[in-house]
Amino acid sequence: MAHKTYPAHPSAEPTTLMIYCGDSRFQEAFARFPEEELGLRRGEWMALVPPGGVASLTEPLAFPKEFKVLKDAIAFYVDHFASIRTIVIVNHEDCRKYKAMQKIVPLFFGPANDLLGRQRNDLPKVAQAILGFLGRPVQVKQYLAKFANPEHTQVVIEPV
Repeated sequence: MAHKTYPAHPSAEPTTLMIYCGDSRFQEAFARFPEEELGLRRGEWMALVPPGGVASLTEPLAFPKEFKVLKDAIAFYVDHFASIRTIVIVNHEDCRKYKAMQKIVPLFFGPANDLLGRQRNDLPKVAQAILGFLGRPVQVKQYLAKFANPEHTQVVIEPV
């Protein structure tokens, strides 16, 4: 039985590491965003898709193992793909990982009034954390994905 073949990019050197959540409601937007909004071609970006995206980097004391796994994964990609110069981090509205964390972490919202506010506030902090643990300088871009209509059939991804 012959198997279908798919194109590969053997000579591509990724310039961008995208980190976003695996929530299926946002995958179409996340797949199109690097090319349509950031001007990247396939092969120029790679994805790291842990539950909650960068959520595990926001509470290292409450989730030390998750923090370490995500930190190590980011460092691995940056160390082994010297062409990566940019890391794009994206949080999204109605994230179930953030909702689960909210139940465990006391004073979860901090200065934010709601979950989306917390997610927006976390992005600059996570960007600083990433810059602190990497062995070389990169640019960290921050985005927040939100539903663009009440039916939740459209997504907008805004810079933070």
